[in-house]
Amino acid sequence: MKELSTFDEIFDFCKAVSSPLRMQIIQLLLDNGSMNLQDIAKALGVTNGALTSHIKHLTEAGLLTTTTETGQKGLQKICSLTDSKYIIDFAVKKPTTFSYDLNIPVGSFTDHNINPTCGLATAEHMIGYFDNPVYFDDPERFQAGLIWFASGYVEYSIPNYLQNDEVLTELRISQEICSQSPFARNAWPSDIEFSINGVHLLTWTSPTDFCMIRGLYTPDWWDEHSSQYGLLKTISITHEGTFLDNQKVSPVTLDSLSLEPRKPLKYRIASPETAAHAGGCNLFGKTFGNYNQDICFSFYYEKMHR
Repeated sequence: MKELSTFDEIFDFCKAVSSPLRMQIIQLLLDNGSMNLQDIAKALGVTNGALTSHIKHLTEAGLLTTTTETGQKGLQKICSLTDSKYIIDFAVKKPTTFSYDLNIPVGSFTDHNINPTCGLATAEHMIGYFDNPVYFDDPERFQAGLIWFASGYVEYSIPNYLQNDEVLTELRISQEICSQSPFARNAWPSDIEFSINGVHLLTWTSPTDFCMIRGLYTPDWWDEHSSQYGLLKTISITHEGTFLDNQKVSPVTLDSLSLEPRKPLKYRIASPETAAHAGGCNLFGKTFGNYNQDICFSFYYEKMHR
C-alpha cells in the first residue's frame, strides 16, 4: 500500500488513471502479473507504438516499473505494477508559516565594550555626560533613543520563543544606523560588523555620519551639528544565506548560527578599531532619526500540523 500525500503525487496519480486504456493496462497486470510490452499490446489490441506513451505515463506517476530482459526474440521490456493499493491523503501534514516580532530598545544591550567618543540620549536629555563609557551601565539606558561610540561593540540578548516542533525559516533584523564622526563631515565611512552567537554575518560600510539635516523624529533640543539620522538597514538570514536589503552578501545560513528553541541569541553590532574604515557607530531608536522604531526582529517559522 502506498500513501499519496503531496499535491504532485496526487495530481500525477489522477492524471495517470484518467485514461481508460491505462486502466486496462493496470487491470491486465493485476490479473497476470508481470508482462512484456508485446503481450500487453496484443491483449489490448493496440500497436506497440500506441502503447509506449501510456506505459510512460504510468511509469512517471510511479504506478509501473519496467525492466529489460533477454527473451527468445532478443531484448524485451517487462512491465510490473509497483503496488495494488493506494491511499490519497488530503489531510497531509503541511508546513504553515507563522511569525512574531520583537522591538528591542537600542539601550537594552546586555554587554558592551566601547570607546569615546560615546554617549546615550533619551528624547528629553543626555544620560550622564559625553564621552564617559561608565554611563553605558546606567539603568536609564533602557530609555535611550540614540547611542553612539567611536569603536567597540554593543550586544543584545534576544529571546527565542520557538518550541521544539517549530522550525525557523527566516530571521529578519532592521535598524537605523550610520557612522559616528566627532565633527560634522560630509564623508566619514565606517565598517560596521553584525554577528549572531559569535558568527560574523556581514560587514556594512556606512558612507557617513548624517548631521546636516535634522532627523524627522530627532528632538528639538538635540544639537543640530550632531548626528541626526541614519540609514535603515535590513538583514535577513535564511537557509540560503545572509542578505542585506534583499541582496545576498554572505553564505552564512540559519544552520550556521547554532540556534536552539527557547535559548536566547546574542546579537552584536560592532565598529572595530582595527577596521579599514574605523568610523564609529550611531544607532537610532524611537524618538530619534528618520524611522520611529527600535531594533526590530522578525522570526518566521513553520510547524507541522494536520
